[in-house]
Amino acid sequence: MRKSVTAMICGLIGSLFSLWWGFSFGLFGNLLNIVPAEEASNIGGLLTAFGWISFLGAILGIVGASLSLKQARKGAICLTISAVMCAILQIYLFVKTLTPDFVITAIMVFLLPTVLLIVAAVFGWVAKNNNTPSQNVSQQNSQEPQAKQTTTLEQELSNLKSMLEKGLIDEQEFAETKKAILSKYTK
Repeated sequence: MRKSVTAMICGLIGSLFSLWWGFSFGLFGNLLNIVPAEEASNIGGLLTAFGWISFLGAILGIVGASLSLKQARKGAICLTISAVMCAILQIYLFVKTLTPDFVITAIMVFLLPTVLLIVAAVFGWVAKNNNTPSQNVSQQNSQEPQAKQTTTLEQELSNLKSMLEKGLIDEQEFAETKKAILSKYTK
C-alpha cells in the first residue's frame, strides 16, 4: 500500500509541474525567453510541439497517479509513458538553461518533475494491486463452506465407522449410509 501511495503522490506532483510547463510552452512557445532567441527562431514549432506532448503526458500522469492506488500495473504503465512524454521538453529545457548561476533553479524547475514521474513509475511497477475489501470478503466466504463441508463429511464418516466397530450397525447398513453421505456431499 505504501508503494502505491508513493507512486500516487510523486505522480501527481510531477504531473502538475509538467502540466504547467507543457501548457505554457504549448501555448506560448519560448516562455520567458528561456531558450536563446536565435535558437528559438530555428526550433519554435518544435518547442511548441514539445510543450503539447508534455501537456498530454502530464494528463496521462494524473490518470496514472489516480490508478496507482487500486490498479498498480495500469497506473505504472500510464506513469511510465507520462515520464517519457514529459521528459522530452523538460530535459531539453534543463540542458538549454544550465548555466552556473541557474543550476539549482534549473534542476528544481525542469528536472524535478521528470524525476518525480520516474520515481512514481518505479513505485507503481513494484506495488501490488490492492483488492477492495468486498473482494477479500467474497474470497473468504467462498473458501469457508468448503472447509466446513470437508470437516462435516469427515465427522459423519468417522461417526459411521465407529458405529460399525461398536456393532450398532452391520456391513450392509454401513455401506448404504456411507453411500448416502457421500452422495449428499458430492452434489
